Amino acid sequence: MDRRELLAERDYLTDKLTEIGSDLKRLITEGDALKAELLAESDAKRRQEIRRRRTYIRRRSEELKAERQTSVGERYKIVEELKSNSPVS
Repeated sequence: MDRRELLAERDYLTDKLTEIGSDLKRLITEGDALKAELLAESDAKRRQEIRRRRTYIRRRSEELKAERQTSVGERYKIVEELKSNSPVS
């Protein structure tokens, strides 16, 4: 890849990491709220719905964490390549 493509990819990954962070924060907040609701809920049907949603949130959070780890690695490689290819002044 040429320098322009590397810069574009770096910027894309930076934006992607920001989005992943926002999604993770939102899911954690929702999960915490559902946990509190689950502890206070007495209706069995609603408790089951909450458990299902919390299971989804945990699974999705793990997926996002893996995606974040991959993106951080890719971005690191690009930054290192940009450093190694930068002209010395």
